[in-house]
Amino acid sequence: MMTSMRWYWTRGAYNILTIPAFFILVLMMVDHAFLGVIQTFVLFAAAKQAWGFWGVIAAACVWPLPLLMPAGMYYSLFKNLPGLWMRLDATLADKIKTSIGVCVLFPLMAYLIFKGCAYAIAWIADIGAV
Repeated sequence: MMTSMRWYWTRGAYNILTIPAFFILVLMMVDHAFLGVIQTFVLFAAAKQAWGFWGVIAAACVWPLPLLMPAGMYYSLFKNLPGLWMRLDATLADKIKTSIGVCVLFPLMAYLIFKGCAYAIAWIADIGAV
């Protein structure tokens, strides 16, 4: 972990790109962790309202998805982005293409997981309201 954190601050002229990337990734990781906690509480409340005790049991089986997955995607990106650039066998063009692909796909997957969980919780709450 310390090696990947140190990488963001020791890139020389590339620091103009890596330091903002560090802060953005940390901010998004903390943001999704906070929103994941809120979604988890809402998931348990909606499941209890809709299905009672069995809803709480079902929510207990899927709670890691809204709580851990989006923040985990940003953590994985934060931790592994330096590894993409430390590879000696890749050309600069390969490193840039891979970094752009990963920096687009990982946040997109985190967003889709977050929105999918939000829609599922809304659906469960709609069932409980009937």
